[in-house]
Order: sequence, then C-alpha cells, then structure tokens
Amino acid sequence: MKLGIFSMPLHPPEKSPHQAFEEDIEWFSELEDRSFIEVWAGEHLTATWENYPSTDMFLTALARHTTQMKLGTGISCLPLHNPAEIALRVAFLDQLSGGRVLFGVGPGGLTTDKPFMDVDVERQEYVDRFRESLRMILHIWTNDAPYELKGKYWNVTLPDGDNDIGLASPIRTFQKPHPPIAIPGTSPRSSSIRYAGTKGWLAMSVDFLPMENIGYHWKDYCEGSEEAGLEPDLDNWSVARDIFVADTDAEAYDYARNGSMGNAYNRYMLPLLNRSNNLGSMKMTEDMPDSDVTVEYLIDKVWVVGSPETVSEKLQSIREQSGKFGKLLMVAHDLDDKPRWDHSVDLLVNEVVPNMQ
Repeated sequence: MKLGIFSMPLHPPEKSPHQAFEEDIEWFSELEDRSFIEVWAGEHLTATWENYPSTDMFLTALARHTTQMKLGTGISCLPLHNPAEIALRVAFLDQLSGGRVLFGVGPGGLTTDKPFMDVDVERQEYVDRFRESLRMILHIWTNDAPYELKGKYWNVTLPDGDNDIGLASPIRTFQKPHPPIAIPGTSPRSSSIRYAGTKGWLAMSVDFLPMENIGYHWKDYCEGSEEAGLEPDLDNWSVARDIFVADTDAEAYDYARNGSMGNAYNRYMLPLLNRSNNLGSMKMTEDMPDSDVTVEYLIDKVWVVGSPETVSEKLQSIREQSGKFGKLLMVAHDLDDKPRWDHSVDLLVNEVVPNMQ
C-alpha cells in the first residue's frame, strides 16, 4: 500500500496564509523522504479555511522543494476557468516539474466560488461546462494547429502559425500524450468513478464517505472498465482518509477530538456541509439525523484514528470490504502540533504500512 497526502487545505483563519503555506511546503517536502509518493492540492477561491485559490501555483512552489513526489491537482475546478488557460498552466507545471503532474479534475467549486467567477448556474449546466472544458483541454494537449473548438461555453481557436519562428505552438505537457487524469468520487454510488473506469483514468474516493461505503467505488470502477474492455488496475484507485495515529487509542481519540482535526470539522467542515445540504455523504443510512454527524461519529465511522494496531485493523477492514486500493491518501490538517503529526506519520510508515503488507 502506497502513501500520499491530500491537502484541501484546512487552515484556521487566525493563522496567516503565508505561515500556513510555508508550513505546508516544508512538511510535504519532508514527507517525500518518508515514503509519501504523491501530494494533492485542493482549489477553493473564496474560503478562508481552504485557502489554495490556485492549485497549480501551490504545486509549482512545492515542485522546487521536491524531486520525485507526484504533484496532483485535487481538483482543478474546470467549470470556473477558461480551458485554454488551464491547459497552459498545467502543461507549464508538468514541464517545470519534469513530468510529475497528476491532473485531478471535477466540477468542484464552493457555493461562493461560483458567483465570484460569474458561473452561478444550474447543476446540469455546471456539469456540462466541466465536460466541455475537459474535452477542449485534452484536444489542446494532443493536437497541432490549426484547429477551431466551438463549444457552448467557450471557443478556442488556434490558426496556422509561422512554423519557422514557432508561432501557434502553445506549450505541451512533459508527459505524453498528457498527464494522468484523475476523477474523485463523492457519493457511495459514483457515476464519476464509473466513468473513470471506462477511460482507464485514476479514481479517488474522498475522505467524507463512511468506511463501509467505499467498497461501491471499486465495483463502479470495475463495471466501467469492463464496459470499455479494459482490465481494472487497483493501482489506479486511491482512498483518502483523515488519519491520526498515536501510541494508544485514548491518546489518538483525544487529539482527533480536540486538535486540528476536530477543530477544522467543528468550526468549518460540518457547518459547511450542513449549509450546502451535503451531510448525507457522511451518513451510514439516509434516515440518520444531521445532528448525529458529529466529530465523535466521524472518529468511529469515517476517520482512521487510533493506535497502530487499531489503525491497521480499520484499514484492513476497508480493504477486505472494498478491495485492496493502491494508494492511501492522508488528509493534511493544520500543523498545530508538528511533533505530534511527525510521530503520527512515523507510526503510519513504520508500523501500520508494514502490517498492511
């Protein structure tokens, strides 16, 4: 089982963005030396807590402090941006990093992001914008001039250029034909995960889902792969989890409840999901009251928290129910107590992962 890290990020408003970003870059670069093979950076334009407004810019900064770690956009919110601009920025990052980009894409976008970018539209139109954007980005990466892409929401035209001086030649990605594409799954039965299977793309199960519900994703991915005549590959499937490991269960539960994990969920994530009517994704059953979705419930049913033995048992249970996913993505929380987080990573790398093998 390989390890990665997923950073939404989750930084409290009282910490300055500059300090938070410096801490993230330093810590993630350290994790490269501790067996973490990839990092995913979120994109949220109008949130104080989730304060990476440009995932590729953060990853560009991190690229200068790492050499091997894959750099994932997690996700690039395609409906909010011009596809030609996204194609250029991600290709530039792939060149700067020597071909380390993983291109995570989705509709995404906070409720306040959409009016901010003048894309406050109905859900179906928003999804259609995502699909049109992705088609255009892939075309830009894999085709020479001239072309004229006429869509419902964007038009991208590249005329014949003067080949002797290199005009009409937007930068291409380092990886050929393009970086691996990744799609997240945010519901127990995910059409997005199934679609990723039809393409042989990477699939990612988000950290909000209860552990018992993750298994549907591998079934969906396999169904999509088989429909397309592809062999499903477990290495293409990542599972994100909020993880904290301590020497004892009691210590782990106490810190998860009262440290940066519990702080982020009590002050931000649970109110956010409640206001956007998305608490249902965290529930074991549809009739579960919203009031029962608490940090204590998350510790028990959603997060992976405990001693090395308990965490190993929880992860093994997920794999027995759902399939042996290729990568475990640890959700990054604010470094309110870095020695504790360093110790948690040490236990995860040196005790939990060997147990899983």
